[in-house]
Amino acid sequence: MYFLADPAVPASGVTPLEIPGARELFPAAQLDAHLDRLEAEQADDGGWPLRWEPPSAASVLDWRGNRTVAALHTLREYGRL
Repeated sequence: MYFLADPAVPASGVTPLEIPGARELFPAAQLDAHLDRLEAEQADDGGWPLRWEPPSAASVLDWRGNRTVAALHTLREYGRL
């Protein structure tokens, strides 16, 4: 797993939004760019796609639901909902 400092990189990895205390560690502009990316990744059905290859087709539903809840929590935490 990699750290994704640049929100334009289409790879899988940990973003600043997933690090506790990110507001004190990263510039606001960088956090805003990652929040913009997170908002843009929302699918038409309201969920968020996975950024990694799941181990099986059955696990897609479980992990996608998990990622969707986490994305909504993050957006609410940063005042985007």
